[in-house]
Amino acid sequence: MKVCTDSCILGAWVAKQYAMPTIIENSLDIGTGTGLLSLMLAQNPYFKQIDAIEVDENAYLQAKGNFEQSNFTKKINLHFADILHWQNEKKFELVICNPPFYENELNSPTKSKNTAKHSCQLLHHQLISKVYHFLEPNGSFWVLLPASYQQRFIDSAIEHQLFCRSKLLIKNTDSKLPFRVIMEFSKLNIEFTKTEEFTIKDKNNNYTPQFTQLLQPYYLNL
Repeated sequence: MKVCTDSCILGAWVAKQYAMPTIIENSLDIGTGTGLLSLMLAQNPYFKQIDAIEVDENAYLQAKGNFEQSNFTKKINLHFADILHWQNEKKFELVICNPPFYENELNSPTKSKNTAKHSCQLLHHQLISKVYHFLEPNGSFWVLLPASYQQRFIDSAIEHQLFCRSKLLIKNTDSKLPFRVIMEFSKLNIEFTKTEEFTIKDKNNNYTPQFTQLLQPYYLNL
């Protein structure tokens, strides 16, 4: 499974939001895939314990190998399970997810790609319902989606009493429209949603200073 740039932005952006005096005792990574997001959060010393859950066996085995080869094996608990049926009494201060993107659209003939890209196994309203169940009252839920999906996801979240606190609109270049959005949700109903923009490359096809500053701690050559 490939590592996507937008997933890296999600992990780095969320990790950046938390520093002293904030300590995140328990975090949940839903659909960890290769374990990228869990590993990025684990590099932040203020994240103490991370539970990563994955339903696809091949992805689970890749994540297991990646965690075992990292310096963060004691911080990450990996679960081979379906979030819809996962039995756990723990509540989490932070939930992060790069979910299947496409609902009611053409599927790939490859089962693993369907699981990763399409909401055929985990519909967005099901994800939101599970997040509400596992999220602490003052916790935050961070999610990455196509920009075109943001309003329908927000509307579904409101039905489950989760409210959008912030958005990061991601653009390939300044001349392009946003293609991804990172959104933060909370159980606290606030009227104002903070919105920021993030541009990956400049007009010369070089990474922007904004991108370089955010991702440099995670990229070997940047």
